[in-house]
Amino acid sequence: GLVRLPVVWTRPLGEGYAPPAISQGRLFLSERVGNSMRVFAVNAETGKELWSHEYKTLYQDKYGYDGGARACPVVKGGRVFHLGPEGVLCALNVETGKELWSVDTRKEFGVVQNFFGAGSAPLVISDDKGEKVIVQVGGSPPGSTDDDFAGLKGNGSGVVAFEAATGKMVWKSTDGLASYSSPVVATLPGFTGSQVLMLARQGLYGIEASSGKE
Repeated sequence: GLVRLPVVWTRPLGEGYAPPAISQGRLFLSERVGNSMRVFAVNAETGKELWSHEYKTLYQDKYGYDGGARACPVVKGGRVFHLGPEGVLCALNVETGKELWSVDTRKEFGVVQNFFGAGSAPLVISDDKGEKVIVQVGGSPPGSTDDDFAGLKGNGSGVVAFEAATGKMVWKSTDGLASYSSPVVATLPGFTGSQVLMLARQGLYGIEASSGKE
C-alpha cells in the first residue's frame, strides 16, 4: 500500500515560484513580502532560520501573477547567487547572508521586461581564468520600450559573464533576447573547451565559455 511520509517541518512563504537549493545542510530560498525580496537560509533538517537578506523591489508581473522570484538560488563555494524577477543579481555570503555585490541587470543592460520578468537561473563555472557567473540578460538598445516588444532588438548582452567574487563584467555576447530557460555548460564534439548553451527567445546559442565568443 501507499506509505505516507512524515512531515518533518513546514514554514509559511510569501510570493514566488522558485524552488530551493540545498548545500551542506542548508536550504536556500527566496520570497516576496510586500515590496521586499527576501533571500534566506534555513537548517535543511529542522527549518530553523539561519539568516536573511532583503532588498526593495517594485516588480509587477504583466499578467498580474505574483511578484516573487522565478529562478532558484545557486550555491557555489562560499557564495549564494540569486536573480530576482526585476533582474537584480546579487551574491551573498553562504554563512551570513551578507551581500558581497549586486548588479541591476535591467538598468545596466537596458532590459525590456519579459511577460513574466527575469526567470533564468544563473550558471556558475570555473576555468583557468577564475570563477564566473553566467546570466541570461537579453538587453536592448537605449530607448527601447514595451511598445517595441514584438520588434525588439538585442544589444550584445544576450548572455553576460560576471566575476563571481566581485560582480565585475568579464564578457557579454549575442543579441539574444531573454527566455526563461537557464544556461548550461557542455563540451561538444568538434569544439575545444567548454561552451555555454543558451536557449534564448530567438533560438539556441553556443558561446565559448572562456571568452564569450558566439
